[in-house]
Amino acid sequence: MNYPSYITSIAIFLITYLIARLVNNILKQPIQSESHFYSFNRRLIVMSIYITGLMFVIFSIPALKGWAVSLMASVGILALVIGFAAKDIFANLIAGIFIAIFKPFKIGDTLSYENIKGADGFTGIVEDINLRHTVVKTQENNRVIIPNSNLTATDLINHTIEDQR
Repeated sequence: MNYPSYITSIAIFLITYLIARLVNNILKQPIQSESHFYSFNRRLIVMSIYITGLMFVIFSIPALKGWAVSLMASVGILALVIGFAAKDIFANLIAGIFIAIFKPFKIGDTLSYENIKGADGFTGIVEDINLRHTVVKTQENNRVIIPNSNLTATDLINHTIEDQR
C-alpha cells in the first residue's frame, strides 16, 4: 500500500473542495442580478472545479490510473458522437446568432427565397426570428418555418430594405 499517494489524494480533494466553495461564494456576490443564465454559469464553473479535482485525485492513485485513462477515452468518443448528432442544431444556432448580429432582415420584412431545398422558391413576410428558425408567412397565408442554416446558405431578396441615400 502506497500511503503517500492516498495522503496526496485526500489533500487534493480537500483543496478542490475549498477552492470550489471559495469560487461559489465569490460568484454569489451580487455582481449582477441573479438571473437564470448567471446562476447556470456559476454552477457550471463550480462543477468544472469539482470534476477537475476529481480527475487529479483519480490520477494520483496508481490503482485507478488505468481505469481513468479508459474513462477519459470513452468520454472523448461520446463527445464526438454527440457532436456529430447535434451538428444541425449547432449550425442553426450559429446561423441564428449571425442573423441577430448582422440583421439581414427583420420582422415585417418581405423576403423572396430562391431554391430552398429543391423548392421553386416563394415570397413572404417575416413573422418571427429566433436562434433556431425563422417563420415566414407566404402569400397563400401559409406559415413556413425555415431553419436558420438554410437562410444563411440561400440567396434571398429583401424587398423592404431601403437605401439610406
